[in-house]
Amino acid sequence: MKDDQLNYLRIPLYKLNFIKNVDEFEGLKDWELSLLPNEYEPEEITSIFSALEWAKENPDFDFLSLSPELKHSSDEIYVYLCKVHASMASIMQTPNPGDQSA
Repeated sequence: MKDDQLNYLRIPLYKLNFIKNVDEFEGLKDWELSLLPNEYEPEEITSIFSALEWAKENPDFDFLSLSPELKHSSDEIYVYLCKVHASMASIMQTPNPGDQSA
């Protein structure tokens, strides 16, 4: 994956700064998902989701290298990213994730 694509993983990683126990994190809440179209363009949401798909398929990647200041192991970061991916999958079912009229 290219560096610019990896940068899209840093967006969901920010929230991990505020999560102490990844096992207790259940994924993004509906209200958090509903804010995405206000914060990001549809192409950006698609790029974030694509980066999360890549992460899900690459568990051996050193995820800590993306944000070394995180207080979690690379394995914990992987689990977290998979949970974010799973929660975002519901909004990616629509043709245009930024279109709130769907």
